[in-house]
Amino acid sequence: MPMLLSTLVAVQAALSAAHEPPPIDFAAVPRTIVTQPKYVAAPRYGMFLFEPRGEQRGTQRMWLVLDKSSADAEAYDVLYVDRDGDGVLGEEGERFVGVAKDGGARFEVGDLTQPGTEVVHTEFVLTWTKASVRYQMLWQGKTKTMGGFGPYRETYASFGDSPAEATLYVPGYDRPLEFEHWMCDKLRVGASTDFKVFVGAKGSSRGAFSCGNEKLLPEGEHAIATLIYTDEDGKEQRVRAELHERC
Repeated sequence: MPMLLSTLVAVQAALSAAHEPPPIDFAAVPRTIVTQPKYVAAPRYGMFLFEPRGEQRGTQRMWLVLDKSSADAEAYDVLYVDRDGDGVLGEEGERFVGVAKDGGARFEVGDLTQPGTEVVHTEFVLTWTKASVRYQMLWQGKTKTMGGFGPYRETYASFGDSPAEATLYVPGYDRPLEFEHWMCDKLRVGASTDFKVFVGAKGSSRGAFSCGNEKLLPEGEHAIATLIYTDEDGKEQRVRAELHERC
């Protein structure tokens, strides 16, 4: 299944720019943190990359670091957000204590100003569980964007053990859109398959996909996908699909 999906190509109509920016080189993104607070437990690291069109790759960064309120706490219930993007963690207004929820913790941070800009994203919420770290916000105060997702729930991303291993997310939908499949049935010869996809932006690892909600594409517009595969005779085949349904 993943091998087939590696050739799934999104063809954007109204949302595509005339000159697409290059893909983000996640390995080249600086992982330096200038100052860190004294952690209680082993911290967990994540980062937002705010990339309006890709011309400033890696410069608009925001660290997100999880800690515990006590060393023996079950949940990671403390979150540091580098709100001004200066790499100095723990400044005033950057430490948040989560609310316990279903064995995890929910952090209601509120507004985020995109570092280096005056763009404000609202209603930012991050949820930690033992299995994953997920977030949501209203992009520019309008349309919901959320992550991190993977093809199946067991592949949803968590934060990394060190800055070098931090999970990088690309929220929003200012870049050319990509696909990630979700909870799909196996493809069977001669049978129909329920095939669902997220539309959004890939992160640094599987499970760090960010997407918009069903209002991401304007009413009346839809994504077009081409599945490219090799048949049993070794010939390349292409199947074009217009993805009208939203959920």
